Amino acid sequence: MPNPDEWAAEEALENVRRLSFKPDKVDRVATYFAEDKDEAALADDWGQLDLSDVGSREALMHVVDTGLKCGRDQRMTLLADMLDKLVKKGFYTKDAVHEMVATFDLDDVRIDNPLCDTFIEYLNERFPQ
Repeated sequence: MPNPDEWAAEEALENVRRLSFKPDKVDRVATYFAEDKDEAALADDWGQLDLSDVGSREALMHVVDTGLKCGRDQRMTLLADMLDKLVKKGFYTKDAVHEMVATFDLDDVRIDNPLCDTFIEYLNERFPQ
């Protein structure tokens, strides 16, 4: 039978694992959603990422960053739809999405991607302020 010190060590390792944000896994979930547009499967896949609060925030940041820096309309629409479904399933709030967008220096993003405002429009359509 493990002693309390071993349990604490195992719990600490688990917390580190959950804090580790893996963009490739988030991208894979987005790819699956692009293929099937299944809201329930998206919620299940997102839940299986087993994100901590910090990891969840980083994942949201990654999705927003990808949408802002993407030059393809179809991909921006997909990411906005994905965020819409994640908000509906309770993973995020619409305010959290808007707050995440606000963390970006949009003037700077526009230099590299003048189409970033299109992604913001798609988000505003889904999450009116």
